[in-house]
Amino acid sequence: MRRLTDAAHVVFEGGTPAVRRHAVWVLALFAASQGDRTSAHRWSASPDLQDGRPLLPRFPVDVTDEVHLARISLAVGDRDRAAQTLATVQRRAELNPGVKTIAAVEAQVSGLVAEQLEDLARSVALFEQTPRRLALGSALEDYGRCLARTDREGSIAVLGRALELYLVLGADWDGRRVRGRLADLGVRRRIVATRGHGIGFASLTGAEAQIARLVSDGITNREIADRLFLSPHTVNSHLRHIFAKLAIKSRAELARIVAEQDAESPRV
Repeated sequence: MRRLTDAAHVVFEGGTPAVRRHAVWVLALFAASQGDRTSAHRWSASPDLQDGRPLLPRFPVDVTDEVHLARISLAVGDRDRAAQTLATVQRRAELNPGVKTIAAVEAQVSGLVAEQLEDLARSVALFEQTPRRLALGSALEDYGRCLARTDREGSIAVLGRALELYLVLGADWDGRRVRGRLADLGVRRRIVATRGHGIGFASLTGAEAQIARLVSDGITNREIADRLFLSPHTVNSHLRHIFAKLAIKSRAELARIVAEQDAESPRV
């Protein structure tokens, strides 16, 4: 993320207007993920892009982006921008009837802006009929967060679903945030790393599998960190997860498992 945001700053300084929009959106999302709502809003409303065109939608379009923009706007009390975002998703829904993801986004943004639980519940129901699992987790989180004002037990149940879904998807960052929301409601949930699927080597995430192969090639942690543009601490953390998932204690055992995995992989 540090490298990505550094690149985004460079692009923002010298890119074309269309490309600069991508850079600004990356910087806004990163600021929001860090809890810096003021900077997130400032980037999303950058005066250097005021050419009569909205920041969103970009191309290619991800229709769930407006959910983030609505959250950023509401976090700083910018009701006008939130209302503009709602108008955008409503118009998209009108132009694309029957597309459940688009309808789900419209319901979620409407629920956030108008503070309507019914719309947030509708967004969850619609996302459940789509392949967008991370977006479903987002909708569950918004619904559960707002439900806490009137129904504590119902909120705990919904946030519990969001937490489980995030962890199944490997979205541990989001999982920690929901765990914090549950803690605010007096519920303690332990987060167990659930990255990847299956058992053995198949349980590793893409990053973990990549590091495992580099380790099996005899590359040191410092060299892996330099090659993948990671910190040595991050590489060490990944390696601990790998050893725990594979129930091993040495790099030699890891090299053996990787060799066995490669021997079993089909050749195409």
